[in-house]
Amino acid sequence: MNQFNAPEMSSTTAELDLWMADFFKQTSNVLLAALRKLLESSEAEEVMQEAYVEVYLGLKAGKEIEPKPFLFRVARNIAISRLRHKKVVERSATQVSEFYTGAEKSPQALQTDVEEKALLLEAVNSLPYICRQVFVMRKLHGKTHAEIAQMMHISLKTVENHLATGMKLCRQYIIKRTNNNIALAKKLSGAA
Repeated sequence: MNQFNAPEMSSTTAELDLWMADFFKQTSNVLLAALRKLLESSEAEEVMQEAYVEVYLGLKAGKEIEPKPFLFRVARNIAISRLRHKKVVERSATQVSEFYTGAEKSPQALQTDVEEKALLLEAVNSLPYICRQVFVMRKLHGKTHAEIAQMMHISLKTVENHLATGMKLCRQYIIKRTNNNIALAKKLSGAA
């Protein structure tokens, strides 16, 4: 096994682990530097780890890949997905505020609507990364389950699980925040 060629198909898990450790030592600094040009430091480190996992899983599954180019391609794709997600979140927040600024509602109703949309946006942003990606693709972009599965290289069942989890976690987040706000309002008004 040399530094950039994939290990032999007959390699054991221990041999693959050793090869990956060496591969990581040889490529991590360059990869992290490249990712930091696109993302914040902590996010770049997360993307780097995800990319190494993809290389490992690919090699363990016996796929014929060239590890270094595959690593950099996967890392780039994950980084681009994260950048797109940020852009979608920002665009959604802008669309929500633009939608409500032109509406003919009372100032109180407008404030309530804006607060509700902000709370929903907070709930969506609190979702785990992949769950949030699936949720946004389905609920904001209207992608089908099959399209999402194909784009993210996951099964239909996984897409369904992420959507169900996303709905559940958003619901829990909103209920928790709403109950906390009601309790705080009661406390402040002296009713509690």
